[in-house]
Amino acid sequence: MFPDTVVCVLQNGVEQRQQFAPLTGGATVLPSVVWFPAQRDADASVWLRATPRLTLPDLPGAERVQQALAGTRCAVDLAADFTTVAWRKLLQNAVAGLMVLTGRRAGMFAREDITALGLAYLRECLQVARAEGPP
Repeated sequence: MFPDTVVCVLQNGVEQRQQFAPLTGGATVLPSVVWFPAQRDADASVWLRATPRLTLPDLPGAERVQQALAGTRCAVDLAADFTTVAWRKLLQNAVAGLMVLTGRRAGMFAREDITALGLAYLRECLQVARAEGPP
């Protein structure tokens, strides 16, 4: 048992606690929203396009992660309404999946049919988010 340990899950989603708690030996599981805006280039290198950051729920344990990352290139924000932030990021990632599937950049959404597809997909995801409700 590790009750004094904080495990920060660096995976976007809305079910981090449920997924990881059984694996952490009683440690505090702290979900996060990961903002690492990166782009893979043709030579397989990765270009970090902006400052990386994490958003954490404003809960016990978050300050330990903030302290651990102080002085690094990764900023850490605390959110009172973490659930909303996590769902917003999940919706962004869902639509970004369309770019990954097609191998295109965001400019693809300039096409009217692709915009309509993206919006329809977002509406469906938003229905799921609303059905889930607050934790």
